[in-house]
Formats: sequence, structure tokens, C-alpha cells
Amino acid sequence: MKRVFVFFLFLMTIPSISPAIDIELLKKEPGLILDLSAEAWAKAEKARLMVSVSAATRDEDIVALRAEILKALSSLSNTEWHVTSYGRSQDSAGLTRLEISAETRTDEKILADIYGQAKKLSRAGMQISIADVDYTPDLSEREKALSEARKQVYALAVEEAERSGAALRESYRVWRVDFTQEQQPSFLPKARARAMAVDEAAGAPEMPRGDLIRVRATVILRTGAGQ
Repeated sequence: MKRVFVFFLFLMTIPSISPAIDIELLKKEPGLILDLSAEAWAKAEKARLMVSVSAATRDEDIVALRAEILKALSSLSNTEWHVTSYGRSQDSAGLTRLEISAETRTDEKILADIYGQAKKLSRAGMQISIADVDYTPDLSEREKALSEARKQVYALAVEEAERSGAALRESYRVWRVDFTQEQQPSFLPKARARAMAVDEAAGAPEMPRGDLIRVRATVILRTGAGQ
């Protein structure tokens, strides 16, 4: 969706313009101020899977326990895992206790029986649980949508320059584009996103979801051939 508001640049409007704009040049070469906006959807291609592990063992077996935990994570999803928290302590029985949180980005099909798989991989002394399944877009997906929305603004600015030139019998060109507002995500509640992801992994039809990214920009159109 695109929106445009056009204002004629008169002397009375000049004080409200950003200090970065060359006011004196605009006085000499009249132009137009446009308020443009556009939006694009950032789609999540993979789910963010977060797992918690609570385990205890004798101190001399800690290396083997860590290897077992890593193997269990790979069994849940054969992807690149990242440990986000790691706690080590000693309980009242003298055992070394590990509290670990880890996460990965994984395909939807992995989620079909993810809770059951976590239960199967657990044993006495090592409990694995699914902390969360988050289906919001990652940074690269949001940046891609942001770039697309900004591209729409640039294209709209050129269109408005041509349209205004034809209507006002002037030769306008885009002189400046200042993005003043960017990236306003519209989040799907985590509980709903998690339920949707698990249902779809089990064979339910996919329901599109993502974050709506909006951008807004102040655009200056100027007449004349000067820089």
C-alpha cells in the first residue's frame, strides 16, 4: 500500500523543514514537499525453535553429558544450534547440574511431533523441554521487506515528480528523500504462531503469516537543473 501527501513549498512552510535541507536554495528554486509511505510483508521461512535442558551427573562425567545434550539437540533438528544460556551448579546430592537454553531456525516439518520427540530424548537425570516455537521473521527477512518498502517509496517519488510536472507545467526531479519512520512490525501473538506452526507441520494447510513493515519519507521535488 502506498500513500502520498503533497504540499506546495511556500515561504511560510520553510521554518518547519528539517535543518538538513538547504533552505536558501529552495527559496531560489521552488519545489514540492511530499509525504510518502509504503509497506511490505516480511515472511518467516523457518521457525525459531527454543529448547531448555536440565541435567545432572557426577563431575567426572560432565564431558559425556555435554556430548549427549548436543546429540539430543541434533536429533530434534539437524540444524545449527546456538546455546543462549549455560548454568552450572552443584545440588544437595553433590551432583553437577547443568541448566542450558538453546535455539535454532528449523523447517516447519520438524515441528510435527517436536514435543513428543523432546520427551523421548529425555531420561532420568536429563530433561529436555520445548521452551517456545516462534514464527516471526528473522532480521534478514525484516531487512528484505524494509528494502522492498523503501524501493516502493523511491519509485513513487519519481512517479509524483512526473505527475506534478505534467499538472503544473514544470520540470520536477527528486532532490531529496529522508526516511523519517521505519519498521513497524505487526506481530502475531506467540501462542497463536506456535499453534499454527505445529498444526501445519502435522499436515494442515499453511496459513500465511509475517510482520508488516512500514516506511514513511519526506521527499523534496525541485525544479531546475542545479545540484
